[in-house]
Amino acid sequence: MKKILFLSLTLFSNQLLSAQVVNNTVNNIAHKAMLGNLMQQQMQMHKVAMKTTGTTKERLLAQSLLDNTMLPHRVTDSIYLSYSGNRGSAYDFNMMFYAFNYPYGNTPMFNYYGLFTKPQVMYDTMLRWLVAPDTTWYNFFSEAHATYDGLNDITNYKINFTDSVTYQNASYLNTYNAAGNIVKGYTFFLASGIMDSAYKQLYSYNTANKLTEDSIYVYTGTGWRMVAKTYYTYNTAGNPVTIETFADSMAPLREKIKYENTYDAGGHLLTVLTSYFDGTNLTPYVKDTFAYTPGLDFNTSWKEYQYDGINHYWAPYFYEVKHINATALPDTLYIEGFDSLANSWVPQTMQVANYDTFKLPTKLYSYQYNGTGYPLLASTVTSYYYQKYNDNAGVSNTFNKHEVIIYPNPAEDNVHINIEGLTANTNIIVTLYNVNGQIVRSFNTIWQNSALQMPIGDLNAGVYWISVQDRSGTVLSKQSVIKH
Repeated sequence: MKKILFLSLTLFSNQLLSAQVVNNTVNNIAHKAMLGNLMQQQMQMHKVAMKTTGTTKERLLAQSLLDNTMLPHRVTDSIYLSYSGNRGSAYDFNMMFYAFNYPYGNTPMFNYYGLFTKPQVMYDTMLRWLVAPDTTWYNFFSEAHATYDGLNDITNYKINFTDSVTYQNASYLNTYNAAGNIVKGYTFFLASGIMDSAYKQLYSYNTANKLTEDSIYVYTGTGWRMVAKTYYTYNTAGNPVTIETFADSMAPLREKIKYENTYDAGGHLLTVLTSYFDGTNLTPYVKDTFAYTPGLDFNTSWKEYQYDGINHYWAPYFYEVKHINATALPDTLYIEGFDSLANSWVPQTMQVANYDTFKLPTKLYSYQYNGTGYPLLASTVTSYYYQKYNDNAGVSNTFNKHEVIIYPNPAEDNVHINIEGLTANTNIIVTLYNVNGQIVRSFNTIWQNSALQMPIGDLNAGVYWISVQDRSGTVLSKQSVIKH
């Protein structure tokens, strides 16, 4: 059984690589990603989040982001996932998101047990459509493919971009020891049309199979050169109490980052003191504190303080608190910042979550505080779509009914239609109606267990209905879709 690992890998791409290893600017995204990794150990998301009927569960099938700050309102980011076997997904109630990216930055993700090489969403293929940075077009952006071993650890991962000039295609290759722990990970980038090695990471363990150190190397063209090394120590309960990273663009390596962690008796992360190298010394920079509601394994409040090195005090910076509903799920998340002039916390963002009967989120609405209150219209709306599957170990996927999932909704250019449990090579009819019941378009096709796409970019904005029938004329679904 693989032991829990906690790696400071999310800092890899932002602070440790090559010329960037001497960059002492704190990357807030990388810091919060590290805190998320530390909190994964205490999460048992399927126990907290899942309602099961026998072995039937849900896994994330698609996700879309509607941006209401744009005119006209439009979907700007969406993904579609496919799975094989009984691999599923898990929602992170600590961070309030689905971590479906592998890698996060340049390094692999953790799953909710803290195991390296297991992302929280264990898909085989991910397709992504996006309004890419510095563009206005919503287009197909990237595709990713993962290969797993018998223990569901990723052995190979590839990601390809439609714009491979701006974004480098990459491949990741992992190898494991007899205990099932990763011992070596390679990162390859496409250079001049050829996959060329770029980075590798080596891992060492103690007799208890606890990670003690990992080392990052960069390929210089003539050989491998170490650019970072991280050491780990644990308390008697097996929780990581210190994580220290040494890095530099040139030898010798210097201590750049240090995490010092405390836990309660149940293993919940209570505090994290983060110190950074300021060019001369390792000095305190950020302190995070977490609180929990009895009976729940995810944090329900989070405060962050930044150290003022001039005045020598901890300045309040960030405050997050979750409201817990009657089913023990966070239905509202409040995020506040600190106003030093008013000496008080001030609202910044509110997120409101809706859940289905499996206790998984269906909508996440994000509202931005406007100075006097929260507006009625959410700034963004994240929609989640699910697929039911059978979680019997070693049993192939079975579905308890034909369920049609249509996404994204609202949509702008295309809608995707997925039908769970329908036998391959079944003839189906898909029909689009307007609100007056008139047929706008219709087509016959053969279902091949992959999502269908219907273009709607040429239609007027408004509400439409999509009907899906099988070859016997049975209506499998009739759902509304909003065209922006």
